[in-house]
Amino acid sequence: MLIFGDTRYREVLVKKIVANGLTSQNNIIGFEDIYNAEDFFVNSTLGKGVAQHIDLVIADDIITGNKYQSNLCEWLRGIDDAFSGCNFRLSSIPIILCKRDIIQSEDDTSLYNATLPFSEDDRDLRIISKSKRLVGAWRKEILNDLSILEIDPKVLEAFGNNFRSVFTHYSRFSKDVEYYFSRTKIVSKDFIKSPKALDYAWMSENKILEIEKSLDQYLKIIRDLERRNKKAFERPVLHKFYNQHKFFLARDIFGEQIYEKRYYVSSTSAYHVPDFTLPAAFPGFTATSISEIKRHDIFFEYDPKRHQYFTPYSLKALMQASSYQDDFEAAGLFANNFQMDLIIGLDDRRTEFIRRKLSKHFSTINVTTHNELIAMVEDYYKRLRSLHATIKS
Repeated sequence: MLIFGDTRYREVLVKKIVANGLTSQNNIIGFEDIYNAEDFFVNSTLGKGVAQHIDLVIADDIITGNKYQSNLCEWLRGIDDAFSGCNFRLSSIPIILCKRDIIQSEDDTSLYNATLPFSEDDRDLRIISKSKRLVGAWRKEILNDLSILEIDPKVLEAFGNNFRSVFTHYSRFSKDVEYYFSRTKIVSKDFIKSPKALDYAWMSENKILEIEKSLDQYLKIIRDLERRNKKAFERPVLHKFYNQHKFFLARDIFGEQIYEKRYYVSSTSAYHVPDFTLPAAFPGFTATSISEIKRHDIFFEYDPKRHQYFTPYSLKALMQASSYQDDFEAAGLFANNFQMDLIIGLDDRRTEFIRRKLSKHFSTINVTTHNELIAMVEDYYKRLRSLHATIKS
């Protein structure tokens, strides 16, 4: 999601959008001006992969730095180029004009999909309901496009990139791209020429069901690990689970996850091997995640009534994450735009003392409990359920 407007404008909308579960904060990119808008779209979206997908643009019409004679929406609507894995046309992205001086909300079918008044009232949720309706309608319109192209979405999902070679009758559509491009609304010319699997969780009921089942499996793993050898389960159990269910860490925020990659951090062949690297979907605008996975069944501190201090296990994990962060920054990896994520422990064992110590001494490390990770995946699942395109097996 992109938001164009001044700082206060973006702060209000981001808070409202995240609080009401429309998307996560890491999925929102904000701009105060549109001076570099063309560069962003051209370099960060056009022709890029499915991770570089944009669902919605929200803009204030009072935006500084506009070097174009026409406004942002006119520019976007005039582009036939493909984005999101070359599957969709950029000009189709839903756009909401959210202005300070609108008294009544209204639809605008020319440039904007909707116009709404900007409101700082947390109870005014028109921007949420309108956004959900537009994103949901956009995703369902893909099914209409597939119908025009006589493509069964379930068959497309099953055959993927081999679709055209298997179903040779489709050649009559690919030979008349301009005609079918004019009849469809969302899919790109590239897709019409050569259909391929639309690898999005919101396009597949099977993928959504997989997420639902994985949540149950993860809860079972957490329970069963109480009876396992505590020193030997991180890699064969937790790592195996994340590699089998790659969306669990990446969700709809990051690109394809990378497992145990070696990163050299000095000229002396010193290197680190973090558990998982989750590349930023939009490098330069969103952060890459360096994720370390630790046990859930640990205590962060000794008995609070006797001696308040980190346990050796938790302190070692924090120091490891801190070392990764310091060395990666010194080496200039990821253009120094990364976040250090440490997944460890459970909510009920993170005491107030530990919260204070983490805030004071390890504030740059995102310490996430396994409970919090589960909650993030549950939020992701709910978003998919409310805004999926309903392709059932």
